[in-house]
Amino acid sequence: MAKIGDYRLKIYELFYEKPICNYKETTEQNVLILGNGWAGNEAFKASFWAGQSLNSQLNITIASQNALEYEKQVLSNEQGAVLPALSLYVREKHYANLRFMNINIKDGVDEAGLVPLNLGENRYNYIIVALGDAEYNWLAASELVAQISGVREKSALYNGKIIINVFNEFSDDIETDDQESLIQYGKDNGIEVHFFGEETRSTGTELDRLARNINFSYEMKYNQRISKIAADERFEKSKMAEFVHSPFDYERGDLEIVSNFVGGEYNADSSFAFAVHIPVKLAACREMFPERDPVIVLREAVQEKNDLYWKLVALEHRRWNAYAVMRGFRAPNVKEEETLLYHNGNTHQDKQHLLHMSLCECGRKGVLKNNFDQQYRMWLKRKCPQNFPSELDRASLRAHQLVSRLSKQINISQLLDSIPGDNLEYVNLRRAVRKLSNDEDNSLVLYQKALTAAITHAQSISTEECERIKSINHTLKPIKIRNARIDFFSLDEQLVEMIPFVLWYGIKYRTVVTISDGMSTATHDVIIPTLFCANKAIFIGKAVENIKYQKAVRDYFKNRGSNTEAQFLAVPSMDIQSVYDCLEEQIQIYGVNNLVINCVPNRSYDILLALGRILEKYSGKIHVVRYLPNKGVITFSKDTTIGVGLDNKSFSLSEYIRLMGARVSNEYENVYDNNQFESLCCLFQNFSQTRKLKNGKKETESFNPWVRITKWFEQIAKDGCFEDILDLNAEGELHHYHGEFLKNVFRHSKIGQTVKELQRYHIIGDYKEKFRGSVVEMDFDYVNPEIQTLLSIFEYGKMEEKDNFKTIRFSPLNGGLKISNRLIRDVYLYTKEEKEEQITIKKNFMNELLAKGFISNLTIGSDGRISFRFKDEAAMQLLRSQGTAFELIVYYLMKESGLFDDVETGVKIAWNTEDISLKEILLQELSEKNSEILGYGTYKKKRQEILRRPSVRRAQAVKNEIDVIGISGMNAVMVSCKTSDKDDKQWIYEIKSVAEHFLSTGVMAVASDCRGNNKIALKERAKQMKIAVWGTETLWDSKSFRKALKNVVRQRR
Repeated sequence: MAKIGDYRLKIYELFYEKPICNYKETTEQNVLILGNGWAGNEAFKASFWAGQSLNSQLNITIASQNALEYEKQVLSNEQGAVLPALSLYVREKHYANLRFMNINIKDGVDEAGLVPLNLGENRYNYIIVALGDAEYNWLAASELVAQISGVREKSALYNGKIIINVFNEFSDDIETDDQESLIQYGKDNGIEVHFFGEETRSTGTELDRLARNINFSYEMKYNQRISKIAADERFEKSKMAEFVHSPFDYERGDLEIVSNFVGGEYNADSSFAFAVHIPVKLAACREMFPERDPVIVLREAVQEKNDLYWKLVALEHRRWNAYAVMRGFRAPNVKEEETLLYHNGNTHQDKQHLLHMSLCECGRKGVLKNNFDQQYRMWLKRKCPQNFPSELDRASLRAHQLVSRLSKQINISQLLDSIPGDNLEYVNLRRAVRKLSNDEDNSLVLYQKALTAAITHAQSISTEECERIKSINHTLKPIKIRNARIDFFSLDEQLVEMIPFVLWYGIKYRTVVTISDGMSTATHDVIIPTLFCANKAIFIGKAVENIKYQKAVRDYFKNRGSNTEAQFLAVPSMDIQSVYDCLEEQIQIYGVNNLVINCVPNRSYDILLALGRILEKYSGKIHVVRYLPNKGVITFSKDTTIGVGLDNKSFSLSEYIRLMGARVSNEYENVYDNNQFESLCCLFQNFSQTRKLKNGKKETESFNPWVRITKWFEQIAKDGCFEDILDLNAEGELHHYHGEFLKNVFRHSKIGQTVKELQRYHIIGDYKEKFRGSVVEMDFDYVNPEIQTLLSIFEYGKMEEKDNFKTIRFSPLNGGLKISNRLIRDVYLYTKEEKEEQITIKKNFMNELLAKGFISNLTIGSDGRISFRFKDEAAMQLLRSQGTAFELIVYYLMKESGLFDDVETGVKIAWNTEDISLKEILLQELSEKNSEILGYGTYKKKRQEILRRPSVRRAQAVKNEIDVIGISGMNAVMVSCKTSDKDDKQWIYEIKSVAEHFLSTGVMAVASDCRGNNKIALKERAKQMKIAVWGTETLWDSKSFRKALKNVVRQRR
């Protein structure tokens, strides 16, 4: 390691072991640094941030032969200044009082040389001696002890704790006897003398362990599924770059070394700096409650979010500000924000010009957490006022504004077209990109999953292909940052909340033992190991031998970074003694302090009695915990705060469902344009309510425009089925197909994607495609002439304008090859026999669709005939389904609430994840025919045969489709959406059954007002079954809906 890098770490070790705040004089911390050479310079820079504490003023004096020249350099704010913001933070923000004085130590250190320090008036409590020579350091320390002792004899004012830290220079170490004599001399005079800087390992120390844990914790803020091993590797790489390769040569002059450790590469250094300051925060806890363990006080502060907590968060940001200033950063002006940040690879910081948006003052509390979007809209409506909210929160909102603007400039359509090919990996990537651009919840996780698969596929093709996919990822960077909604103040909160974890992680609680019921409790089983980031998770019980359960648990931990090793111990009988003996065995193996017992809810009495015996035997030592929704980690042990700061992780929807033994079968499918959400919501509100229309003089009839017109859409825009025109008698002779298509037609009409599927299912064979400029050439062999007829519609030079709106797709288990058409021509919207009021409503509906962009080219004839075209496939799918729009509205309302980590709509849940899927069965049995081309008839016959099998019918009968699912932390809310006018109590039973099966909270959302007398029975039944009911009186009122959401999120099962 470079010596200057080693010096810096030695200074860090000093401030960690001997915090400045422990030696303060009443409300002042008076620091004296003798020397501004290598060690002295690092001591000055570190003391500026390490000395930031609650309720005290930091005063730093630098005394050396050239201190006044040093002052000019460090306080310069001229262009090219090394620390351009230091002057502002000293003179205006009052982070510290700085004093620089020249002293003459050229000929040695004596009483006269130290006179300018004026020890009696300045009353230094924390002194660092680093004069560049071991003998000088020893002499100066001896003289300081003598002079301070003399002053204290004359003045009672200089009576606080005093420490003199003597840097033991590597070049000429002071003998041990000399050190001990000086230490004893200090003790005799009530002064602590401490030698530091001896050669020790920089890796494996307590400070190094904490810094690594901090780095891991910080990375988890952005990606809770990271690998600890990978995080440590990145940390070590950063540490080498920052402390070994980056510093200037040792021979540089004193005044030039200020520019060492200035700049934007500080990942490892920043983690060390935060670790150094942990004792300062614990000291603040001790100062408030002197008789109590400061770590317990800190945990309680985090748990209660009390006044101390917010003070510590504000202190952390103040420390970081001071640290960033000493790294040479300053805050950007408006022009620099607009032109430099988030451009040319920059984020909210510019490492070249050393600009950082977070370098500003924070408020007493953060206001953006869980409410980011609402606060952002309020801020914009007020036209970005300078006094709302705090400086730091405004910086977060401003950053979001900048990346939102840049995101809008990205041409998503062009980007999607640049993803070549129609293989499954690229199809999923395009869908994931759409979700990402739509700013959907958890879209970043889904995108990353799709990107990884796409890059793997691209690598199998060529280096150029791989780089093309990676360049797409680079282009999407502003969108990814936008979707993250980075709240700078919450980063400070996260760090404060993770201090307890940082302190114990790696040395305590490394093993979690869970008493499990197998598959039925899998979601609960993994929560505690996940929150504790356990090295090992042991699952005991009768059902843990189940292969399906083991696979679900192992896959889960693998996808969460492989940080936790899963082990399964079967217990033949779950009686009191058997459970007790098994737990006792684990305690003996792993140690009582290293073990956490996870007691999932709904345990039997025998298990609870066994746990009681364990708690009695190891009273005050063993940790038995449980996770409860809305309460987080609760403990049955003496230490009630063990789980504080850990409840900051969440399941993804896919993880949650897979742990239940199922899988989400349509992760990439539901993609809608969220820019039209407000239009859709307004449209639905206007036309979804049932109207009473007069029918004759007295009678009335019910008319629901939404229900009536969506059913009409379903009829007029029904997909064409290829099998309806298929003549199986013509099948048999082998033909060769060659066709050319415009690239955009090939992609948007799903030609390539569909034809590749036909080859997979042996309907065609020997498929080849070739891209030539804007044209795609396609060749294959076939036996069904209708396939050639169908594709010829889309061929280059043959395609008519009306065919531009057609799309083909292949659903192997659901009707096979289908053709959809977004162009609707000359169909009747109404007849002359209909009532005028009804006709008017239908016309208004269609005109609203036109105005809001869901359709275009609308013409309505006087006879009721109508022509138009749907905006896109998504709009057509949306409008020809009665309930989809309502589901989508509930989805967006939940999504925008900020109360959920993941929200998805139209979720299809497939069971038996370990079994072979129906598609795979179909493919496998078709492949056994020993023929490359079987034709459509063989495929159809095999499909029908499989679907008729009793086992398949049983499996199909237990499939679940859930309208909307929201994941909040480790808990799920499942919503059933109903648009029917008729209430059915069976709805309540259905959602209750699904919610109980998935260990979630159930909700019934209905598209009608539930305040009427006709809803009393439905609401009463729902209340009895603990199912929340949301009617339009709740959904359309933002305050009522937010209250309803909070109630279900907080609801305990």
